[in-house]
Amino acid sequence: MISNCLEGDKNNTIRNIRGKKSLDSGKGDYMAQILIADDAPVMRRNIRKILEKEGHQIVAEATNGKQAYLEYKNYVPDLVTMDVNMPIVDGVEAVGNIVNEFPHAKIIMISSNDQKRMVFNALQKGAKYYIMKPITEEKLLNVVKQFV
Repeated sequence: MISNCLEGDKNNTIRNIRGKKSLDSGKGDYMAQILIADDAPVMRRNIRKILEKEGHQIVAEATNGKQAYLEYKNYVPDLVTMDVNMPIVDGVEAVGNIVNEFPHAKIIMISSNDQKRMVFNALQKGAKYYIMKPITEEKLLNVVKQFV
């Protein structure tokens, strides 16, 4: 819910959302605050590039499921992209941890074709959607638009 216009100009307006600043493009589109969780630096960079190009704000990145949970708890972002297979705590367990504490969390799982069982488990634990690798800009943005 958008409220409390803080300052702005005719092109962009900064709005206060749940105590956080977020960018409204002026078109009525809400630009989401997103957490990217993936152990591969190249994947994090590619996802960040796609989402920032669309105007979304990346509030944090995580390289494992434990860090993803802690960053989610710290920022309570609008959306999470979560790799299934990560060290320390995998994406499936991280989804369960996040959703147990934040039932309305919106988490999109990202996986390769050989991880179907893990994706199914993540969806059972509360993930909202999944994307199979390779990720394209169009595929990612279409899914993100469904949840923000």
